[in-house]
Amino acid sequence: MKSKINRRSFLAGTAVAPSLLQLRKESHSPPAAAKYNLRAEIKKYRKIDAYCTAPVQPEIAEKLHIGKMYVGQPMLWKKWTPDEFREANNEMLKAMKQFPGKVVGQISLNPHYGKESLEEIKRCADQGMVGTRLYYQAKINDPVYAPVIEKLTDLKMIIFIHGEAQRGVGGYRMKYDIGRPPTISRPEDFAEAARR
Repeated sequence: MKSKINRRSFLAGTAVAPSLLQLRKESHSPPAAAKYNLRAEIKKYRKIDAYCTAPVQPEIAEKLHIGKMYVGQPMLWKKWTPDEFREANNEMLKAMKQFPGKVVGQISLNPHYGKESLEEIKRCADQGMVGTRLYYQAKINDPVYAPVIEKLTDLKMIIFIHGEAQRGVGGYRMKYDIGRPPTISRPEDFAEAARR
């Protein structure tokens, strides 16, 4: 029977490695190279790249012993019309076929094209994609995202969207313009979308 892992046990387990590395660094006598091979040790553990951006680079994944990559297209500052996001998703589907079991595709879409986005979610989900890579076209709590979020939730898909906090010293919100659009999601926007 497979054991289930929850967020708390995952974080607790991953917090141990940096602590051990720090303890090792502070040790007065470094271990002999023959006794401890870091590369061999790393190979023992399963690794997943949860934020891989296309184009897929399997040679790097192989070198780092990454078994699975969750890949999405870089969305940048395009308009992301239906033709553009369909083309990006076709490239993802091609990469998934080229590297089966290694590349897990994430859907690109633009919620301002509601009907086309919902159709694209269905098309890509039917071909094995597991989630989305969303960008700054609208805040996550904007009503335009509601049908997209509902569809992704119904399909139990990953919802990934960029956001920024722009926190300054002491936690106050910065007031100056750093060149981001007003549609960028902030932590409170995510909280509101989650409550809905």
